[in-house]
Amino acid sequence: MNLLFIIVFPFIAFINLKRSLNIGADIFFPTTLFIITLLLTISFFYALLNINKLRKIKGLSPKENKKIITHIFESLEWQIYRNNIQFTQATLDWNWFSFDYGKEIIVLYENESILINCVSYGRGDLKLFTHWFINRKKENEIIKEFEKQIKMKIEKQTNL
Repeated sequence: MNLLFIIVFPFIAFINLKRSLNIGADIFFPTTLFIITLLLTISFFYALLNINKLRKIKGLSPKENKKIITHIFESLEWQIYRNNIQFTQATLDWNWFSFDYGKEIIVLYENESILINCVSYGRGDLKLFTHWFINRKKENEIIKEFEKQIKMKIEKQTNL
């Protein structure tokens, strides 16, 4: 399926453009189609390369980080299904009016930092790289809340 998006579609668009040039037909539509296909291919290829990258965020102690992440997941209605000393893994419940089916977020605890990644799965546990941009939005939402909670804890400690 990945090859279909990254190789086959641009190839078909290129063949269509080349055919139009050879027969002397109008090339506006084939050129536009080729450019759009090329842009989509580049963005899909970028997403495919970055689908497994973890983002590192500086936090507090591992115990505090875990407590903050658990609180954030509960407030954002993520369902935690694995939670131990090393990592927390959560998913979103299925909803008729949501495009978040198959999303999974993993948070690894490393000293004073956390490593976070969000992935969408399709049928047969296939990672959907086409959802990468939406997954980054979910990550950013959690990171922003995590940083806000840390800032509040630090301010609270300095005021004591």
